[in-house]
Amino acid sequence: MRSLHTRSFYTRRRKIMSGSVIVACVLTAAACSSSGTSKSGGPSNNASALKGAPIKVMLIRDGEGTPVNIPQIMDGAKAALNAINNSGGITGRPLVVDECNSRLDPNAAADCARRAVSGGYVAIVGSLTSNDAAIVPIVAAGHVPMIGLIPTSAAAYSSPDVFPINAGTSARALAVTKQITAAGAKKVGFLYLNVAAASAFVPVLKAGVTTSGGAAGKAVGVPAGAADMSSYVASALSDGADGLVLFTTASDALHMVQAIHNSGKSNVKIAFAVSSSDQLVKSLGGDADGLLTASMNRQTSETTYPGVKQYGVEMKASGFDADSNEYAINAWASVHLFAQVAASVKTVRAADIQTALGTAKYDSGGLFPTLDFSKPVTSLLISKGAPRIFTSQVEYVKVEHGAFQPTSDFVDLAG
Repeated sequence: MRSLHTRSFYTRRRKIMSGSVIVACVLTAAACSSSGTSKSGGPSNNASALKGAPIKVMLIRDGEGTPVNIPQIMDGAKAALNAINNSGGITGRPLVVDECNSRLDPNAAADCARRAVSGGYVAIVGSLTSNDAAIVPIVAAGHVPMIGLIPTSAAAYSSPDVFPINAGTSARALAVTKQITAAGAKKVGFLYLNVAAASAFVPVLKAGVTTSGGAAGKAVGVPAGAADMSSYVASALSDGADGLVLFTTASDALHMVQAIHNSGKSNVKIAFAVSSSDQLVKSLGGDADGLLTASMNRQTSETTYPGVKQYGVEMKASGFDADSNEYAINAWASVHLFAQVAASVKTVRAADIQTALGTAKYDSGGLFPTLDFSKPVTSLLISKGAPRIFTSQVEYVKVEHGAFQPTSDFVDLAG
């Protein structure tokens, strides 16, 4: 965008890291066309007046026809696209964002990747797909960079072709363990999705609590879609825990929170690391008040920051809600970051974009922490298995009156 200032558990590293990314995939899948069809997000509005061949980028997501469809992702990309084209495009050329539906299917995801490589796309932007492990090797071979991918696999967390804007679900889970102890919880229990991958990540969650000065309580695995959460909640609270971390699906977190409130235990602090957290809060209504979470970006209410304000203005200009949907925000910023980098190179080719990204800095006007893609974070508990994390900062958030309210500035998890 034109105005954007633009204790180790790793003797079991592979097991834990694969657990974290698979859980990220599963949590995403529960948050909420065929891969042969793409919907275009441009050119639009004043783009017809722009000269030169269109510059094409692709956004890959598990979209229509899947239970994980989050249309706000493409809304964010379209809002950025419209703003860029209405402001003269990229050095006078129109930008196009095409969408490819990975359909919760590794084969469909791989098809999207092949189309990105063969179809003249110079980058993949703002993507969230449960099968990015099928995409990364293909686009890496084709030297097509992935900008703003939200990682869900070990391949995405380690590929030099991936340039994420935020650290993903695994870092958020680590953040909330620190947040809940900072909020006063002395002993913290865990309710997690009862799959092997999530179980493998439990030691990292416990380490987050103990290294923050708290005591780690019981970790209770919960089957996805359990009809009655009360017994699992009772077990997690049975050893005197006064805080619970929910590392599960958004739909299950909804019923867990209700069960905690009905448990007869007062003053239990609750922190959650789930996808589509905005939808969870809307579904809970007043029961969401007091919940804690961590965000990779500032909230849309924080309009004193120019990047936050710009996001809201551009979303509204394109007819979209400017809610605090993390995926829409990530996609919007990814498109703007691409435009910034594309405007800096002589020839807009995928390989040139990738080279320029390697030393790029991204100042989003306060929406995200400032990024430097030449300086990966190496000091997080998950860093050894995730070398493509470029920020260790999060914003702690508390739900008040049904809305996310920041309780901190960006906090460094590595500090």
